[in-house]
Amino acid sequence: MKNKLFALIVLVLGTFTISSAQKLIAFEGDNEKTGFKDAATGKVVVAPKYDFYDDFSDGLAVVNIGAEWPDDPNAPTPVGGKWGYINEKGVEVIPLKYDYTETFSDGMGVFANKGKDGNYKYGYLNTKGEAVVPAQYSFADPFENGYGKVENDKELRSFVNKEGKLLFPFKYQSADYLSNDRFSLGNEDPNGDEYDYLYALADAKGNLLTEMKYAFIGDFKDGPARATIGRGANQKKGFLDLSGKEVIRVIYSSLDDYPVNDRYRTAQLEGKWGLIDEQGKTVIPFNYETLTTYSYYEGRVLVKKGNVWGVIDMNNKVLLPIKYDGIKILSNDLNILGVEKNGKWGLMDYKGNILLEPQFEIMYDTSNKNKKAIARVKKDGKFIDIDRNGNKVE
Repeated sequence: MKNKLFALIVLVLGTFTISSAQKLIAFEGDNEKTGFKDAATGKVVVAPKYDFYDDFSDGLAVVNIGAEWPDDPNAPTPVGGKWGYINEKGVEVIPLKYDYTETFSDGMGVFANKGKDGNYKYGYLNTKGEAVVPAQYSFADPFENGYGKVENDKELRSFVNKEGKLLFPFKYQSADYLSNDRFSLGNEDPNGDEYDYLYALADAKGNLLTEMKYAFIGDFKDGPARATIGRGANQKKGFLDLSGKEVIRVIYSSLDDYPVNDRYRTAQLEGKWGLIDEQGKTVIPFNYETLTTYSYYEGRVLVKKGNVWGVIDMNNKVLLPIKYDGIKILSNDLNILGVEKNGKWGLMDYKGNILLEPQFEIMYDTSNKNKKAIARVKKDGKFIDIDRNGNKVE
């Protein structure tokens, strides 16, 4: 009996909890002001009195009384009046006493007050309405990933955390959050064009982890961050780890953004192509004019040296002599290659066995469009799909 009574009490309390949950929706009154209704019942919770509102976020919604829209049609919000926040019950939990507020993000809301000089100063409120960061900055971006970007009156940038601590001194013209508590800080490149910057990597403790020498630093969401030095034809590429170490030295004129098979990257060094691993160690020497990224099948790599093509393995051992005018990977059978010799195409396996003597003017991969065919070829002015024996396939 006790168990049944307990279950009934839980059910009643659960029902009360669910039914007492309230979601507010905005509506416009006859006075052209905004109020809020219970979304479930339609009951008016807050009579229309606001001149502006924004959507709920972190349980709070921006509201304003007295604002007017400027003449600028692109203005994102009205200006003037007093700004604050209501909670999901319609209560003004953060009073309308600020000259501007923004929607909460990551538990923090941008607010601003206008100084005697007519300029706004920005800071951050927490969800309790406490000014964790006083209104002292010339601009403030919404919080993301635990940090907010701020700017001083000299247009220099930094970040603050949720305790209000300034992470970096104001001496950087550019500051961006990357990921994993890492930031890029930059200033204009004295040898670059307008808006060209040089960047350093920094951590959330305010430490610079690298020199300010990179033209670009990416994020660490997929592992090491892509980094470049120089621009245009002189650009070099590599990767940084979270400590700022160049795990792949920034020396390559071309470099895969993502590793093949999670292990290797094709790279170009001094005009030649090779293969490196994720520690930057050379796997295939930089001896080739071309090294294709899509042909790693059972350790096989398609390469071009001089004007001729061949196939090597991951140890740089020649599998197919580097002597052919052209080679094509054929998607429907990766054990067979299209090979060109003296202007004609034929078929060959990776052991060098001729399956079909070179005889076709043109050869294309069927790209899986015709599963029965190995290639599309042109002979005597006509295109046909063929199998590995050269027979026409419909």
